[in-house]
Amino acid sequence: MPTNLASSYEQDGLLRVSLVTLVIVLTLFVALKAWNAASEHRYIGSAPVRDTISLDGNGKVTSQPTLAQESFGVDTQGADVAQVQAQNTEKINAVIAAVKGLGVADQDIQTSQYTLSSTYDYTNGKQRLTGYDLSQELTVKVRDLTKTGTVLAKVTDLGVNRVDGVSFSVDDPTLLQEQAREKAIQDAQHKADELTRVMGVHLGRIVGFTEDNGLMPRPLPMMDMAAAPGVAGSVAPAIQSGSLDTTSHVSVTFEIK
Repeated sequence: MPTNLASSYEQDGLLRVSLVTLVIVLTLFVALKAWNAASEHRYIGSAPVRDTISLDGNGKVTSQPTLAQESFGVDTQGADVAQVQAQNTEKINAVIAAVKGLGVADQDIQTSQYTLSSTYDYTNGKQRLTGYDLSQELTVKVRDLTKTGTVLAKVTDLGVNRVDGVSFSVDDPTLLQEQAREKAIQDAQHKADELTRVMGVHLGRIVGFTEDNGLMPRPLPMMDMAAAPGVAGSVAPAIQSGSLDTTSHVSVTFEIK
């Protein structure tokens, strides 16, 4: 084979190898750039991965209630709907006037239920209208707790035949909730300090926080006096207000180093 022809074949081979190598390098370069772009897109706006620990904390503050809420009503039955309404309204109006006379403000008296329904007899498979049942209920906030029992005694004297319950609360629980939250955070902080000491790491800044809090009311059981209206007479029941627990449960996430 002539020398010039062999040299030409050798040069063509080297050129092909160079082109293939260049294509491979360019392909790897483009793939690497695409992977980097995808990685950057994945982490934009996201917090970097940290070493963290999460601890729960609980706090409780005990206080005296400042407010009593009483729910009571008048149930009236009869054959004539107009008469039933008139009797029920007369008693409820007298109850409202008496409650106001005991110092309860207008804004602390609310009609919480007014229900009128028909009653039937189903003898021998036949439906027969027998009358009407009207139930009207009031919800009253008593801010002078010394009058909690007095209010109940007075309204039962005037025809209330159903007491649905008494509960105690705090009119503005904001300060108590703040105090309970502070105790809960201190509890979580103490647990974190102890845990990091045992683990041999250092506690960093707080990177997460959630809270669940509440005020635990003290409800009293319902008293049904439908069978014996006026049973309380003029004697005020001894209603005990007791105490209230305001609680907070927090979960705190700390960075560790």
